[in-house]
Amino acid sequence: MSDFLSGNADSVKFEKIGDKITGTLVSISDRDDTDPNGAVKKWPDGAAKKVYLWELVIDDEPRTMWVRGNLVKVLREACAAAGAKGIGDLIGCKVQVIHHALGEAKSKGFAPPKLFQAKVTLLTPEEREATTKAVQDDDPECDPFAE
Repeated sequence: MSDFLSGNADSVKFEKIGDKITGTLVSISDRDDTDPNGAVKKWPDGAAKKVYLWELVIDDEPRTMWVRGNLVKVLREACAAAGAKGIGDLIGCKVQVIHHALGEAKSKGFAPPKLFQAKVTLLTPEEREATTKAVQDDDPECDPFAE
């Protein structure tokens, strides 16, 4: 099994202002977010906080972008601006993200949050049809855009 399918793809890193990525979205999943000790992070109501894993292909390499904090809001806005109605609309789209600034630290001793800008470009109907045909030529039962 490939690193991508087994979940062993390298993570996207935004270490300094100006770091950016452009990739093709392959899938989105979520899992409970944890602190460095492995304990599940909770909201005040006791519900588990989630982290979203955006599986991308960047420069022909599988990569995982861990989406939490400010990046969740920014990507939701970018998806809405692109006209996405659901995850199925996003599969195969082009995703661009840049770490453009630092926010203000919430408390003394805490690092300031990374701030992002993002753009999502959906496939055209022709590109979706061509992608579906190519996948179904290999596997007639497969719908690459099923949610």
